[in-house]
Amino acid sequence: MLVFPLLAWVALSGFRLAYFHDLLSNPYYAKAKEANWLRVVNFVGSGWSYAFGWLADARTWLLIPIVVVGPWRKGPLVYRLAAAVCTAQLLFVLFAGGDWMGCYRFVSPALPALALLVVYSVATAGARWNQASLTAARLLLVWFLGLGTVGQLVTFRARPTTPTAVVALIGQTFVDLGHRLGIQNPSLAHHDAGGTTYAADIDLVDLGGLADRTVAKHMSDPAFIRKYLFEDRRPTFIFGASTVFAAGKTQFFKMPEFDEQYVPLRFPGRPFMKADLCHVRRDAIHEVPGIRHVNDGAGEYWVVD
Repeated sequence: MLVFPLLAWVALSGFRLAYFHDLLSNPYYAKAKEANWLRVVNFVGSGWSYAFGWLADARTWLLIPIVVVGPWRKGPLVYRLAAAVCTAQLLFVLFAGGDWMGCYRFVSPALPALALLVVYSVATAGARWNQASLTAARLLLVWFLGLGTVGQLVTFRARPTTPTAVVALIGQTFVDLGHRLGIQNPSLAHHDAGGTTYAADIDLVDLGGLADRTVAKHMSDPAFIRKYLFEDRRPTFIFGASTVFAAGKTQFFKMPEFDEQYVPLRFPGRPFMKADLCHVRRDAIHEVPGIRHVNDGAGEYWVVD
């Protein structure tokens, strides 16, 4: 049970070292370079806030008393391994400081193990309690967990996150615009590598670093990002938030090269194209049917119908 995962980890590390000449992965450079174990004892930090938020939003705190009932030391090996997995994942969440997306995906790897703990603990409780008490406890648990699930569903329906299909449309919109401008292979600087390129064949400069090791390693280096973005890669389009990842850390949009090389874009009627940064290279944009230049005195921009 321990040897095979260890062998898989050694094989993965060997491949990473041979291919990338680096033992550490892109997510480490992009999201965990500032991680440290002091976060484990920082109860007001982002890691504990992330864990407490998950316990509250999903009503998972109701499961804690049930799990504690289980025999930690005398239980079967599978129970103790499941408890170890849950504990290790919690430590990882605290070490990494939670996840900036706030959707509790860092907790999800431990959920199957947590389910095992809950089922075994309830079965153990059944041997200690009378049937009436156990049934009442189960009904109470299911009732409150159900209320939490319904509450989260209502919240999501009121303010849904961006659907994958819409995120993919961002990449496709820039591909289509590039073709209208006569650019066969447009490029895009954006921090959402997965959703953007899922349905669009576009060369991506990943400002989030997950698909670009160079950006991941130098995300906080303004001088490097200046050269990499404005001299080496020179993407056709720049899109996304100005407060996260390379944009937030280096503020490259405030550099003189940005205004010299790029001009804002607007897409009326396409709300999914609204962003802090939505720009195109000045030497790539020109008037064609459906694309017009506007200078209203307050600033210039291009409108794509």
